[in-house]
Amino acid sequence: MNNKKEMSKSNYKEKLNSKVEVLFNVAKTHIQFLKGYNKKQKESFETLLGAQIFYLNKCKEFNYSGKISEKAKEDRDNSKSITDEHYHPRKSSGKQLVDYLKKNKVNKIEDAMEWIKEQHINKWGKYHLTTKVENKELRKAYKKPAKKPSNWSKEKYDNWKKPKNWEEAYAFAEIDLINDTK
Repeated sequence: MNNKKEMSKSNYKEKLNSKVEVLFNVAKTHIQFLKGYNKKQKESFETLLGAQIFYLNKCKEFNYSGKISEKAKEDRDNSKSITDEHYHPRKSSGKQLVDYLKKNKVNKIEDAMEWIKEQHINKWGKYHLTTKVENKELRKAYKKPAKKPSNWSKEKYDNWKKPKNWEEAYAFAEIDLINDTK
């Protein structure tokens, strides 16, 4: 990597510091309560942390995948709004943070914060560009709706299974990504 890119990354990490410190402190101080939590409570805590991760500063240079859905490109070309679709689910990000902190109890805050920033830059904060409708369809791909959506066949609803990765979720939601040329 060249010096300019390294300097840019260093500056971006600096901007993340204050929010990452809050995230770390919330996670670290509340992990002690997880032992008494049931499954739903643990998932709620992971989602809470994932939401904070989601709201960390974004930097197109490091977080944007360079991929856009065909429909989003068409909407953008017609001056319609599009959405940053974070393809690493919030709850999953929160769970990874909890697992890391449990496993690395004696870590210095600086080490843990550096790990969080790297995860955000390389994984958690990554996004593609999609339409709002596609973003809603992806939610259904990650979590089966309680009732069959009107735009789904009975077969699609009955054969729903949790995707192993974002690629499976996008295929299920029938979203085609292309390289963004802008």
